[in-house]
Amino acid sequence: MVRSKTQGAEVEGPTEYELEVQRNKEANKALMATVMKGSLIPLAPSQVQKSSVTPKAKKPVHKRKAEPVEPTRRSSRVSKQVITHQELPDDSEHDLDLPIKERKKTVSRTMKPKRAASSEEEEGKLPNKAPRTNGKVFGAIEGIEVGKWWAFRDECGRAGVHPPTVAGIYGGADVGAYSVAVSAGYPEDMDLGDTFTYTGSGGRELKKKNLRTAPQSSDQTLVRGNAALDKSAQTGNPVRVIRGYKAALGPATGYRYDGLYKVVRSYTALNSEGKYLVYKFDFERLPGQPPVDYGAKERALAEEEAKAAEGEAEAAEGNAKDAKTTAEAMPTPPGSGDETK
Repeated sequence: MVRSKTQGAEVEGPTEYELEVQRNKEANKALMATVMKGSLIPLAPSQVQKSSVTPKAKKPVHKRKAEPVEPTRRSSRVSKQVITHQELPDDSEHDLDLPIKERKKTVSRTMKPKRAASSEEEEGKLPNKAPRTNGKVFGAIEGIEVGKWWAFRDECGRAGVHPPTVAGIYGGADVGAYSVAVSAGYPEDMDLGDTFTYTGSGGRELKKKNLRTAPQSSDQTLVRGNAALDKSAQTGNPVRVIRGYKAALGPATGYRYDGLYKVVRSYTALNSEGKYLVYKFDFERLPGQPPVDYGAKERALAEEEAKAAEGEAEAAEGNAKDAKTTAEAMPTPPGSGDETK
């Protein structure tokens, strides 16, 4: 607003800017009225208002040429898993009828590459291990002589003499027992070498705490190994016997093959505590086999005890000599001996 004095009073009038805005509004109204009537009259060049803002010039856009992209290196393990049409099975088109989850399973199984078999596996051998021999035969294993010794029970099992790594009886109720391991597992066992009484298995809670041995807590039953030994008592088939280092007549260490035995009797009795029923089996060694040195362990233990006693005696004698030498080297205190007057 511009203020002006008229007859001693101030009168406010519009500024030039406000007048310009008013003219523009009237021109716009006239233009709109013309448009609404359907006859557009072009404005004179003098009526067209030019903007005072100069538009900025657009910068030319230069398109960059696409550079060739080198293929990403992929691991040989990943590249082996890439699947092609040729690797798909002939009936892969039938997978389209399956649900999506089943299709994924089929594709994932197809994409997994098969591991090439090693030369040892092709020959039926494993590295650092002998080939496993079938132990489901009655009688001796070819190439295994009486007295054969193994440091570990697994080696004995791979040789086919007694395959189980824990169980003491190997066989089945329908055919009988192929082999047993004597290892002083029960207090009722009695071992005299060429004859021994073997207590059956069962009647102990082993599964709850994953134990290998536990006190007797129930009666034994005629199943599994017990049934196999009972069957052997009926058929009379020979049973291979190994003795472990825990057996009274076994080796000092490891496991030893003691030849073929026969189950001559199968019966039940109360255990050593007189509480529970156990199965017992009497064994007799078959004649015509090389003898077994059942006293080797006892002699080895006696030799070890003798060496230990000899070492203790030598140590005591050495300590006595050291004490005497130390006493002689010490000076005699004054006044302890005779004095010359």
